[in-house]
Amino acid sequence: TDAENLVNVSAKPTFPDGNPIGGYDDVKHSDPSSVSMIVPKPSISIDNKVYLDIVDDNGDQCGTDNATDFTAGSLNAAVIYCFNVTNTGNTLLTDVHIKNTDIGLDFVVGDIEIGDWYMVKDSKLIEGNLTNAAVATGTPAYSDRSDIPNVDKATHSDTSAVGVDDGIS
Repeated sequence: TDAENLVNVSAKPTFPDGNPIGGYDDVKHSDPSSVSMIVPKPSISIDNKVYLDIVDDNGDQCGTDNATDFTAGSLNAAVIYCFNVTNTGNTLLTDVHIKNTDIGLDFVVGDIEIGDWYMVKDSKLIEGNLTNAAVATGTPAYSDRSDIPNVDKATHSDTSAVGVDDGIS
């Protein structure tokens, strides 16, 4: 949405006592301006990956090709869940949360600027076959961090899965 504004000013040349000065035309000036309004389009993305943590690396493989949508291991083997949340919209997102009730995760990220991302890593043990869903939400906000009224929260979900490898080939 655009807004246009036009200011017109005119004045009569006068003496200090307010009497018109003869022989001079009125002074006139116009000054147009326009403002382009940005429509808020908040958007968030979450990438839910998992890998078998065989070297106890504290999540160092998050963000690499080793973290995938599915991994398998023996019961009680350690896995690392990697949740990469990105602000893909055109507004600041505040009060960003990552929830994954399937693994008991409820993490408050805080604020994410436009185009920025945040990685959360969570270590768990394989207790059985599990497909889990992670949900990221964020509140669209102005640069002063006040909520943008009448604009829905940004929400996105993604799944990953863990399987039990029984060793039978």
